[in-house]
Amino acid sequence: MSAQSILEVVEQWFREVGSASLKLPSGWFGRPYDNLHQLTAAHALADRLILVLDNQMVLTLAHPTNVAVDGGRLSVSGFTHASWDWDEYGFPRPHLETFQGGEIEFLTLGSEVSG
Repeated sequence: MSAQSILEVVEQWFREVGSASLKLPSGWFGRPYDNLHQLTAAHALADRLILVLDNQMVLTLAHPTNVAVDGGRLSVSGFTHASWDWDEYGFPRPHLETFQGGEIEFLTLGSEVSG
């Protein structure tokens, strides 16, 4: 599957659910189901999936190949590497985390958690 095809699934899912919690390969971003994020921009460029959450956090997945939707759970996997670039709310302190593969999950209240 191409980044463009995955982008279309991600955009449609967020249109349906509105907002979701984020689980990175390193674990939950914030408290599970407490921090809800909206997709505010999304692009597919150079076989990368670029997702902007809450107008301030950027998730970039290089060469993703898989997307799965199961109700309130969306997962993207098969990427070669990823970066998670975000600034703290109310503070200009930046953070950057990188991953070598794994799975990114977006979950809504009541959805099943993997792993």
